[in-house]
Amino acid sequence: EIFGEYTNSKWKADNLSMTNNFNSGQTRISGFDVTTKHNGDWLARLGGLFFNRKFDGEGHDLSMQLTLSLPKTDRNINSFRTYFDSEGNVVDPANPLEYKAVTDSWNADFRDIIGTLDYQLPISTSTRLEAGYRGAFKKIDAYYLSEYLDNQTGNFVKDLNLSNDYQFNNDVNALYSVLSSEVIGLNVKAGVRVEHTNTIGNNLTSNERFEKNYTDVFPTLTVSKKFGMTDELKLGYSRRINRPNDWQLNPFTSQTSPQSYNQGNPELNPEYTNSFELSYMKFLGMFSITPTAFFRRKTDNISSITTLTDSNIIFTTFENIGTSSDYGMDLIIGGRPLPFISINGTISYYRREFAKETLPPGLDSKGYQWNANVSSMISLPEDFAIQLFYNYQGDNVTPMGKMEGFHNVTAGLRKGFLENTLNLSLTVRDVFDQGRFRYNSSGLGFTSASDNKFSMRNVNLSLSYRFGEMKQENKPRRKTEETTTAPPQN
Repeated sequence: EIFGEYTNSKWKADNLSMTNNFNSGQTRISGFDVTTKHNGDWLARLGGLFFNRKFDGEGHDLSMQLTLSLPKTDRNINSFRTYFDSEGNVVDPANPLEYKAVTDSWNADFRDIIGTLDYQLPISTSTRLEAGYRGAFKKIDAYYLSEYLDNQTGNFVKDLNLSNDYQFNNDVNALYSVLSSEVIGLNVKAGVRVEHTNTIGNNLTSNERFEKNYTDVFPTLTVSKKFGMTDELKLGYSRRINRPNDWQLNPFTSQTSPQSYNQGNPELNPEYTNSFELSYMKFLGMFSITPTAFFRRKTDNISSITTLTDSNIIFTTFENIGTSSDYGMDLIIGGRPLPFISINGTISYYRREFAKETLPPGLDSKGYQWNANVSSMISLPEDFAIQLFYNYQGDNVTPMGKMEGFHNVTAGLRKGFLENTLNLSLTVRDVFDQGRFRYNSSGLGFTSASDNKFSMRNVNLSLSYRFGEMKQENKPRRKTEETTTAPPQN
């Protein structure tokens, strides 16, 4: 099978932020407004090959897949700043390093190469062995240019402290093995995955280079018991990893307002999650319902940490802080109310608690969270299909505060040609342009509240082609690999 996708999207957004400075007596002494205009392009090209070979015996096969993704982005940000005195009168900035206008541009080329090899071997009627390899190789070349309007000459000048040329490589090689069998009436699946990660960052502007190499082991264990044809009880354990991304690691400094700076941290480590789950699946006619109780403990949380400096500047970076625990319930419902309509939905409600003794002094965060999503596929005549997806993310608790919830809708249309060997898909994300987030935080000597509205809507047109004589009902499915996606738009 040969497959490919092409995406070309544009976005724009306008933001307004207002800042007031107060003295110790809570009297306003100054302030400023920042109007920001964002626009950018996102171009993504993805292609690959998928091969499957079946051997003698049911379930004995070998699959190979190679995926190449070549995204790129060009992004421009224009900021216009107005300064006020204590009475609200417009004034010139008192600090010569505070500018009335700033322009930023970010250009980045990405390359993702992902190769997989998966082998399945039935050992007996009740025992199966799976083993394989996955290699993921990411490269990013990014250039960030910042210019400010000189208050004396009226010309834009390159800001050498905020402009940056950066290269990033992240290679992950993994081997895995899974053994499934039936033991005293229980279905047992035990597996292990070994990963080696090599990360290299190179800041060409400052001649800073960092490299991290580490190897991790991730065990999994699932034990399940079926009761008749309609019920199944399952208990599972897994260990997972979340690696820091390139902009969290890059040590260059960026400015979001006259009093707000951001910087990556090349010393970041991955965060790890140990997860325990107990679920019960019940089939009710055309539907299934699966309640799940879970406990997830995360160590080395990657969190954004904001501090107030002596010069009244807010500085934000990323650190591995704290141990957090999530415990609660998932409810999964799926089925076919009609032969041509499928519906799947998930609701999660849980409590998140950060262990206070593992946080920096003055921080203590805990609270309840919930999220939900529902998806539907509607099959139509002439090999047409409609896909709908709704997602709601509730308030998110962080070590320094809370990010308020948001929601969005995605819709797609797919058309199959040549007995569905050729598929054309059109997808619109964030149909109703609901991109927005509010964040409230506090730290030593400050409180902050932000409200950001931005456009996340984009249109994706993809084309995939499959060749071969394999019958559709026996066709193995290729993997949908996670490659670089469009970066945040504000």
